[in-house]
Amino acid sequence: MRRLLVGVGVVLVVGAVASADAPVVVTNVLTFEEQVVAPGAMAVATNGSTNEGAANRCPFPITFSAHDTRTDKMFDNGDIKRHIEKNILRQANGHTASETDVIEVFIDHADPLI
Repeated sequence: MRRLLVGVGVVLVVGAVASADAPVVVTNVLTFEEQVVAPGAMAVATNGSTNEGAANRCPFPITFSAHDTRTDKMFDNGDIKRHIEKNILRQANGHTASETDVIEVFIDHADPLI
């Protein structure tokens, strides 16, 4: 009899986990087409957005392009898993710098600010 009860408990737990809704996945893409950014100016994305903290601080113009993809996977309990990919290309004075970053972030619904 004891074995039967344990078996029923395992089936109930597996059934509860399997019945959870699939996470909601939302992907946003921000694109900066190739552009020349003058000293003190900011690059402008194709949707018109800018980043004020990313002004060109060099005394010469920079050719800049970027592609930023952010995918948020939101779970039933409010937790969020965020995947960010950044591809950035800068060119100036005959030099080219290419940067690719991948960032994984987990946001706990109980304390999202930590």
